[in-house]
Amino acid sequence: MLEAQNASYPGWAAAKHLVLTMGNETDFQIIEDEILELSRRFRIMSVGYDPWQSTQLAQRLRAQEIEMVEFRSTTANFSPGDH
Repeated sequence: MLEAQNASYPGWAAAKHLVLTMGNETDFQIIEDEILELSRRFRIMSVGYDPWQSTQLAQRLRAQEIEMVEFRSTTANFSPGDH
């Protein structure tokens, strides 16, 4: 990882909380393969995805009977709720 877009990414990657792909673009085949491997080992309840650039991934995983839940990367979704 040459330059992280988020200061937390290097730590998350080191802790194996992120799947890294080579290059400047996300390799969705690697992500799909990782999710399918995890689904063989664990009972996955659902996978959240942002439809921006990952709708095809979601469709392919749904075809494998993995529950996909749309979660858009918006400020509102990443902000604390009203109290």
